Amino acid sequence: MFVELSDDILAKIFGFLDASDVLQCSLVCKSWYRVAFGNQIWYDLCERYFLPKSLKSLLTKLEENAISISKSRCSESANLGSWEFGFVQSSRQTLGYESTDSEGSDSSTAAEPSTILCGTKSCCCHGRKRLAVLITHFINDAEDSYNKYSLFKEFCLYFSRGSNYVSRIVKVLDTLETFCRRANLAAARTLLPGVDDNCIVEHVGNELPADLYCLYRLCSGQYIPSDYSQFQGILGGYLFYDVLVDCNLSSVCSMQVSELGNRRILKIGQDMFWYNNRGSQGLFIDLETKHVIELTQNHYVIASNDIVTYLEKYVNDLSSNSLMVDRNTKQILRFCLCPTYSGYSDVVTGYIRIQATCLFVPGISKFSHFQEQDEFVFAYRIRISMLSSAPSHYMFRLEQRHWIVTDTDGHVENIRGPGVIGEHPIFHPGSVFDYASCAPLRGPVGKMKGSFTFRPLHHEPGSEIAAPFIAQVGELHLNIFERYRFPPDSPERYLQLQKRWERDKSF
Repeated sequence: MFVELSDDILAKIFGFLDASDVLQCSLVCKSWYRVAFGNQIWYDLCERYFLPKSLKSLLTKLEENAISISKSRCSESANLGSWEFGFVQSSRQTLGYESTDSEGSDSSTAAEPSTILCGTKSCCCHGRKRLAVLITHFINDAEDSYNKYSLFKEFCLYFSRGSNYVSRIVKVLDTLETFCRRANLAAARTLLPGVDDNCIVEHVGNELPADLYCLYRLCSGQYIPSDYSQFQGILGGYLFYDVLVDCNLSSVCSMQVSELGNRRILKIGQDMFWYNNRGSQGLFIDLETKHVIELTQNHYVIASNDIVTYLEKYVNDLSSNSLMVDRNTKQILRFCLCPTYSGYSDVVTGYIRIQATCLFVPGISKFSHFQEQDEFVFAYRIRISMLSSAPSHYMFRLEQRHWIVTDTDGHVENIRGPGVIGEHPIFHPGSVFDYASCAPLRGPVGKMKGSFTFRPLHHEPGSEIAAPFIAQVGELHLNIFERYRFPPDSPERYLQLQKRWERDKSF
């Protein structure tokens, strides 16, 4: 019966199958063989496995990122000189970027890059040119332009492992760069070209999980300028007191496999991290489980099941405007401004609006089998503003703060003090003040709420603001389980809390 189906019907049926199943069907008979190798079927498979049809901008990025990266070097001792790539020249001449992007990028310049780029002189040149050719054929819809089955095989050869991740990674990179360009962030122009197989094998061997392998074939990390006066981490960061976290994708050449207990881990996200000289943290991949992990002082927590899921969650937060962007440094901040997130509050008292958000900081936290030694540090960021609708003569000075912090066991701590972070900011209609601080807990969950006392500096006699008044800060739920998980070898009391959260999604 199936042999008698028309070619059009067979083609529609085959369109729902995976590549291996289509090849199996081609062995049934001559008519199935003819349909199974139709151009449209393999064009659709290319789109499904590798390159979404709507993301043609990748070809432009391949050209821009691979143009004349002069005086770049793979190590401090090996200067490779000028690399010629043969692409059509564009407005961006180097990764030191003079940009005239139409989507709002500034025209500022940066110093010529002098950091590690990739493993060999040919890894960007040959590999990126070949991928650009494949994408060009993919975009060209002409029936006689290229045999689409051959094109599929070429893509499979280029991405020799984990081809099912490629389409998702392309979407992530495209969304990431689009957001950064529209927000006029310098990080938009720091992603490096992908690398070839021999570069990956030379520096990492064959230990990369398939999804991470595909990521580095498309994007080999991030260029970090020698003048690190402003944050450039593509994965965002935050700063409070003497703690600076700024996460960026490390290049293949700087990736190292190390030991964590009986596990082998690979560092994929470098960061700058200072806190009483405790050293650097960053993102890691557990090579056995593929989990994305972050180190604590004496253990680790799981941030995601794999790197692609981690990046997808991150760019989804960016696209939905759930993450903050620092207006001065143009840095992506990991603090979440999302009403559905329990670590966020937004309260208006009179004409004063207070937004508060928090996040768990693994690098300076610790947990063990001895609860009295545990310290779970949560950073929080406060944005205080006076509404523009306030009367023009209103002017307030922040006098005092009051916080009520409750930890996992219900222990309550009251914190009072003058001003915030040693300052007494003054507010008038439309003014905004941001600051960040931290709150340590003796467990992985807790809550905090508080208030600020304001004193009027200028008012009319007999007005309603003649005396100091209190502006409330909405309750923040401090909860690591919304972004992290404990590994199986963690203390049982924390695993029990985790199970409770996974079951009820509340405490």
